[in-house]
Amino acid sequence: MIQKLILFAALFFLLFVTAAFPQEVEREPQKLDQFGRIAECDFGARLDKLMVTLQENPGYTGAIITYRGADELPSTYDEPADRFIRRQFAFRNFDVSRVTFIDGGFRKSRFTELWIVPPGGDLPMSSDSIPRPTLPKKTTFLFDRQTVDDGYFPPYSSDFDEYLLRHVKAKFDKEREEAEAEKRKVDPDYSRTENNKEFSDEFELADPRFSWFDAKFAAVLARERDFTGVLVYYANGSKYDLNAVRSLIDEARSRMATDAGIPESRIKIHYGGFRYLLEVEFWIKPKAGKFPTATPDDPSDYESEEETDDIS
Repeated sequence: MIQKLILFAALFFLLFVTAAFPQEVEREPQKLDQFGRIAECDFGARLDKLMVTLQENPGYTGAIITYRGADELPSTYDEPADRFIRRQFAFRNFDVSRVTFIDGGFRKSRFTELWIVPPGGDLPMSSDSIPRPTLPKKTTFLFDRQTVDDGYFPPYSSDFDEYLLRHVKAKFDKEREEAEAEKRKVDPDYSRTENNKEFSDEFELADPRFSWFDAKFAAVLARERDFTGVLVYYANGSKYDLNAVRSLIDEARSRMATDAGIPESRIKIHYGGFRYLLEVEFWIKPKAGKFPTATPDDPSDYESEEETDDIS
């Protein structure tokens, strides 16, 4: 009897202590992965791992800390570092409300941390951040780099047809007609015009010819009066009409200058020579800086591509 009373008293005491002093809830977040600059497919695989982990643990949430790289072009300094990740989640139809995005500021190079947070847990904190980089005041620097036209034309109608050489445009027109004929064999109602309209509407570009337009570049020039802008453009002269391309760059300069409220003379234009794709570099030259040096490609490195393009 005494043993039963002792056992009962022990159980009662244990229940009392448990009720009075509940076990501490796990609050520490757990780092699932971390990585620097990696290929897009590898990036997607790591996000998939995070999503699977959250699906297997319904009460948990995710946290992603993104760090911008101080070694990247200044044009990216103010871009949302999580934009690409949000697009990846949207593409996978994942409920992004289960993920908290944390801006970690800058590190020497781009870096990303993936975390999982238990129910009621604390969010992770950023670490090892460095001050935001400042723009050089005495040396010329590359602010941005953009591909104006990636060189892909058929089967879509290109927004850059008017900048092609006549024989190149005629060749692409022929290829488009052949591609459309093949499509109609499968779908008699197929219309390249309607298909292109849907493709354009998806990106909602007011004028696709200026999708590479960098308003931030001109804004820096407006803010820093001792800075001069230089647009160095490159083009494949065997495909593009270089005079027409120059007109495109001139119009872009005019638009940027007007938007920023600065004279067009504050932005110089320089043809940098051959590159297989139509590209533009945005340079900023301080008062004491040197004029940027163009870095064209060697046309002989692309002879195989040129030969393929010439096959009809």
